[in-house]
Amino acid sequence: FLKIDVQGSETSIISNGSAKLAEAVALQTEIRFFKIYEGEPLFGELEAELIRQGFRFLRLATLKHTALSRSLYRQRMKRSTFAQAVDGDAFFVRDLTTIGEWSDEKIKRLAILADGVMDSPDLTVFALDALVDRGCFDASVIDAYIDLLPAPQLRS
Repeated sequence: FLKIDVQGSETSIISNGSAKLAEAVALQTEIRFFKIYEGEPLFGELEAELIRQGFRFLRLATLKHTALSRSLYRQRMKRSTFAQAVDGDAFFVRDLTTIGEWSDEKIKRLAILADGVMDSPDLTVFALDALVDRGCFDASVIDAYIDLLPAPQLRS
């Protein structure tokens, strides 16, 4: 797992660090939709590099917006009404369609990261399902995991 936030140099570092990322199952990186720094890459360029290295966008962890209006009237509005997405953090995971080629250890790491870092119970269950299919665990492990989830995350 890699977490990277280097003020606009993410794409350069990730492209030059492909050998180090070869064994990673997931990463969290700052993404930019609206340029702040000169020469910084936008989301599409970063995503293209990550796809080239076998990762896929999973979801946003955070997303910040800014006001389009530059007049003083914007001060009367809450940030939640601002339309222009500026930046945030995103999670990317190794292409899940290739999970059949992954080692058991990589899938276990994904399950741990999905639950403990990415707050993604669905991805955790996906990884646990793969491990159950391989005979690493009994399916009761998935039931036990879901039983531990907070009530707001469960259907009634």
